[in-house]
Amino acid sequence: MFQIYSKCYFYAHFDLGFKPLRAQLMKKYLFLLLLLVPMASYAQRNTDDSLAETLLTKIKTAHDTEKVRYYHNLANIYEYSNPDKGFQYVWEGLNIATKLNWAPGIRQMHEKLGFLYNSKCDYANSLKYYFMALKENEEYNGNIRNRAAIIGNIGLVYSKQDKDEKALEYFFKALRINEQHNFEKYMASNLGNIGNIYTDQGKLDTGMKYYMNALKINQKLNNKRGVGINLDEIGIVQVMKGNYKSAIDTFRVALKYDEEENEIDGVANSLGHIGNTYLQMAKADNNNKKHLGEAVSNLEKALKICEEIAFLEGVIDFSKDLSESHHLLGDNAKAYTYYQKYAATRDSVNTTESKIKVANLETEREKELKDKQLEIDKLAVEKKRNERKYFFAGIGLLGVVTSVVVRTNRKQKTANKALQTEKVKSDGLTKNLQDSLQQKDVLMKEIHHRVKNNLTVIGTLLDLQLDNISDEGARKAMTEGMTRVKSISLIHQQLYMNEDITTIEFSRFAKELQHQVTSIFKQPGQEVALTNEIPETFLDIDTAVPLGLILNELLTNSFKYAFGGNGNGDVTIKLSAHTDHYELRYKDSGPGLPEAQSIKRSSLGMMVMESLSKQLGGTFSYDRSSKTFIIIFKDIMERKKVA
Repeated sequence: MFQIYSKCYFYAHFDLGFKPLRAQLMKKYLFLLLLLVPMASYAQRNTDDSLAETLLTKIKTAHDTEKVRYYHNLANIYEYSNPDKGFQYVWEGLNIATKLNWAPGIRQMHEKLGFLYNSKCDYANSLKYYFMALKENEEYNGNIRNRAAIIGNIGLVYSKQDKDEKALEYFFKALRINEQHNFEKYMASNLGNIGNIYTDQGKLDTGMKYYMNALKINQKLNNKRGVGINLDEIGIVQVMKGNYKSAIDTFRVALKYDEEENEIDGVANSLGHIGNTYLQMAKADNNNKKHLGEAVSNLEKALKICEEIAFLEGVIDFSKDLSESHHLLGDNAKAYTYYQKYAATRDSVNTTESKIKVANLETEREKELKDKQLEIDKLAVEKKRNERKYFFAGIGLLGVVTSVVVRTNRKQKTANKALQTEKVKSDGLTKNLQDSLQQKDVLMKEIHHRVKNNLTVIGTLLDLQLDNISDEGARKAMTEGMTRVKSISLIHQQLYMNEDITTIEFSRFAKELQHQVTSIFKQPGQEVALTNEIPETFLDIDTAVPLGLILNELLTNSFKYAFGGNGNGDVTIKLSAHTDHYELRYKDSGPGLPEAQSIKRSSLGMMVMESLSKQLGGTFSYDRSSKTFIIIFKDIMERKKVA
């Protein structure tokens, strides 16, 4: 089956613009936006922070509507590199715009919320805010081009949910507006998205028609990036029709545009398209060696780029194709090497997907808690205002004659009774809110319990699968995948059992993880001493999950390499807390890393640990003198301060 590696394509005001074969692109950009950008673009983040600092300085002296615009610009800066920070600035800007009752600012912030929620795959909230922005644009006779952009983005959200008919409805609405006003650049985006839907549905001729129309517009506008992407889309349809040679010619032209525009990810994708097409040609031509050689050459170039830019989804797809190509060439050793890389990277990505889903649930819970607290605060303010009103009314009546005093006392009693009634209502509402929060905690515990059960089922299935695998290397790769799944499962088990569903006691978790990994890898007769020097430490789930995965990788590596397979050994883990960070030190009794080996991208495991450390706002290093791995990291509160 032909694999799709499509470039990210979008215009001003538009979300991700092209989506060939939705499952592939959805997987790719979920991690490109939420995982890979933070670890592949450290220099860009420094630039973002510098721009943000300038805008934050301007906000201090700006008038109110200017502040809203500046907050929107801040959200634009971080919308890809740090969506959570983008949310922070949008809410601040929306708060000011709402107080001013400034319709353009409110609409602008609602639209940005739609974009950010879409990037986090929270489609319900994304549609909610996009529809709010669309209604506001129509009510206040807003910018027509912006209205078409919002409508097109609504279509994109529906397409990501596989709701093809709804997606087409909104893509065509956006297209009609852009055609009426001759917004050609945006017409090309609409045409491409419509072509993607029809291609997904297997209507290749219809999809090709829309791609060709988009290509003509981009050629007319000399939009080289758009031309390159349209050519990729056209090549994909040619491959799906079996026109391999035509497809390769098309992909080579797309590659030329990618190179001219210095689109690094586009170069990798086009090379991957070419390599995979040669692989399909070889299989259709009795495993033609020449075609297989071309496949290997192009796929290796694509894989190298993906590893350099830390594009894990590309690593998965190209490693798998290279494994198949070498197998057909009869080089099973290389085939197995690439299969190991494919399996290990895929397991890492799948683990992160589960983490993202849980993180979204936690974010939803935090927002609900904040909303409930705002309601309680509002009731308290209203109550205090009423108490003050009645107090001053009583003071004013003290100098009145007896008859008036009697009457006033009667009124005061009535007022007190009303106040008491209001207090009872307020207390009742507060109790209802507390009950609601308690129910929410029970629900979250149930979610953690179900996630733990699902991960346990996955681990059991992997264990059963081992019985059907005779190749020792494949068994090892499968076993390592099991340890990663079980590491995440342990965390959700503790969250389910704890009274506090937001934190993990890491010392206990580390001990259980040590014993779990030992039970899987320890050989008969092997003696391994485990020393845990971690004081009682409570960490939030966003910190515990990546740190647990790092610890799982280190323990697994000790059994694989440090102890010589079945030799004896010992492991020492220390955790120390500092003013604004933590330090985890890991040491085993093995010989240590070779002098010539750097931990920077020396292996997939090292890449994963380095990436997770950056995700924790810290560093991953190796002290050769003491043969110790050192992980510096921050909890969620300290990371938010930096953010």
